[in-house]
Formats: sequence, structure tokens, C-alpha cells
Amino acid sequence: MVESRQGSQSTSSSLSAKFREHLSGFSILTGVISFIAGNILLYLFKSSTVRSRFVGGFQLTSGSSPAELGASVPPAWKLTSLRYYLAHNAELYVIATPDSGIARSFRYSPGAFSLDVIVWAIPMGVLLLSGYLVANQHELRSISEAVFRGSSVLYGYTIAAILGTLFVEIVVRGNNVTMEMGPTTGSVILLVGIVWPILFGGAGGVVSFILRESTKEVTP
Repeated sequence: MVESRQGSQSTSSSLSAKFREHLSGFSILTGVISFIAGNILLYLFKSSTVRSRFVGGFQLTSGSSPAELGASVPPAWKLTSLRYYLAHNAELYVIATPDSGIARSFRYSPGAFSLDVIVWAIPMGVLLLSGYLVANQHELRSISEAVFRGSSVLYGYTIAAILGTLFVEIVVRGNNVTMEMGPTTGSVILLVGIVWPILFGGAGGVVSFILRESTKEVTP
């Protein structure tokens, strides 16, 4: 068992070293920009829909609409940012506290692919593009190198995702209830910051490699 643990630690260290080896200032910046761009695109396409769904979810949780409780609906940009986290399969915490009574808390994650296609397609698309752009800056000797190059956007994407949680937490106060909502830190780091950038940023790197190789074959 000790040998198995040492082996897994060695593999983890090797992967970390590989990612650091392919890290660059451009990949960090691209990761940050792609996270911001994804939020902006989702806001442009889905802000009104996300707002109406929030009102419905609030009513389901509290038993009344925000207007009936004297509460105001949060800004659309905050609601769409929360939806952007959900698009990566991230988990939200929800705490509803009546003025007289015990707080009800639960965690919510509908699964990225249960949302509208455009909601999960936006982060997938921006990560594919950013992975492609980063990998395209380098001479790619193999598919594995292309994957690591494209995946290196995860550093900037993770930083932006973690910092974003400081701004998107929602608190709605009504006449009889206070509702708090925000993304859980663990799911943000693991899913938003690591899993999705590796999968789709890496896929963008592979696309860059394949296109480059096909160009070589065509060129006499």
C-alpha cells in the first residue's frame, strides 16, 4: 500500500511538473481572458432567461416570489455569472433563513448538460479556442505536448474562477426571509478551474496539432 501511495504521488508530481514546464505568461493571460469572455457571452445571450429562472427558483425555495417578500432580484450579471459556474457542473450552496425559524441549507447542482445547450457550449467553446491559441504559439512535436500546451490555460482560468466567487455571492433579503447563494469553493477549484480547462483547453491544443500536421502533408 505504501508503494502504491508513493507511485501515485510520483505520478501526480510528474504531471504537475509537465504542466509547469508548458506554462507561459500568454497561457495565464489567455485563461483569465477566456473566463471573463465566457461570462460576457453568457450575459449577452441568456441574462433575461436566467433572471426569470432565478425568480422561479426563489419562489420554490421560500414559498413566495421576491416581490411578495419585499425583496429585490439581484443584478442580471451576478445571476448569469452563477449560471456560468453551473455550466461547468459546479455546485452552489443555498441558505434560506426565515426571520423566525431555523435556517434551511442545501447544495444544488443540476449538471451542466441538463442546462440549455448554449449555456454549457459557451465555456466549452472559449476553452477550446483558448487552448488552440496557446498551443498554436509553439512548435508541437506530439499530441501529448499539444494537450499540455492547450491545458496550460487552466492556471489563468482557475485564478479568474476563484476570484470571481468573491463577487458573485448573492444575498436576497425580504420581509420574512434572507436567502444566500454562491458557488462552493471545492467545486470551483476542481471542476471549473481544473477539469474543464484540461478537457477542452487540451482538446483545443490537439486541434492545433492536427491542423498543423495536415498543413505539412498538403505542402509540397
